[in-house]
Amino acid sequence: ELGQVRYVFTDKTGTLTRNEMRLKHIAVESDIYCDIDASCIVNTTGESLDRRMFYYMLTVCHTVVVDRQSNSGNEKRKYQASSPDEAAIVSAASDRLHWSFVDRDQTNVYVNTPDGCNLTFTILNVLEFTSDRRRMSVVVEFDGGVWLLTKGADDVLLERASFTCEAVIPSLDKFGSEGMRTLCFAYKPISLSEYQSWNDEYQRAICAVTNRQQSIDACCDKLEQHWRVVGVTAVEDRLQEQVVDTLRMLREAGMSVWMLTGDRPETALNIARSCGLLDGLSVVDLVCDGDVNVG
Repeated sequence: ELGQVRYVFTDKTGTLTRNEMRLKHIAVESDIYCDIDASCIVNTTGESLDRRMFYYMLTVCHTVVVDRQSNSGNEKRKYQASSPDEAAIVSAASDRLHWSFVDRDQTNVYVNTPDGCNLTFTILNVLEFTSDRRRMSVVVEFDGGVWLLTKGADDVLLERASFTCEAVIPSLDKFGSEGMRTLCFAYKPISLSEYQSWNDEYQRAICAVTNRQQSIDACCDKLEQHWRVVGVTAVEDRLQEQVVDTLRMLREAGMSVWMLTGDRPETALNIARSCGLLDGLSVVDLVCDGDVNVG
């Protein structure tokens, strides 16, 4: 029966790769920081609002929870998340950038900064990630103001941006060519009157009996636009052991292997080459919005 198989379709994450995420690079404002595992100096205390908001988003814009475990009598902070990307970003922000997500309760998220300050963000709304939206947002009250904090796919955030920082586009190209999983981060302030009007509509959408999800999505779309895209994260997901040899043997047996992924084209191509799906002689047809580019 196996000899009758001609086509193999495989997911990328967790199949070709290990689904063990590690934050590798970040970009913020005009700066690109590569290999933040190393002793590179990352400016986390500058006075720029864009820079501060980027680090706020790393520690606040997520659904991670803290699970404390005893460790030789000392309290050890361990993060649990439904998304391994979120856990990787929050853990790295705490361990290597010293912006620590400390805890959350029903209404607040607590953060510790590199200079030892304790910050409290009141969570007003969580606009959850879906495969259609390809982004997630939180509306927070902090320092006397209301803010929308968003992370998501680069094409979704960039097409809705009123401003994009200098390093964003170059870093997306660079990180994608290395096979990294990238996320963009954006924010905008919201006036109290604008928020109250929007939240009234959002609460009605949540309670809608018919077309509930469509009403929620439409309401989110009204708020999630005209933001500042200020930073990018790049998460590494290493290949499974022996994946290169396995794919080679499948192809030698006459099977055609297709990799399914929602990554950027640059990321998908890099992973395909590194796992052996493509070689130096492969001809790649890129089909984008109906246009075919041969590379």
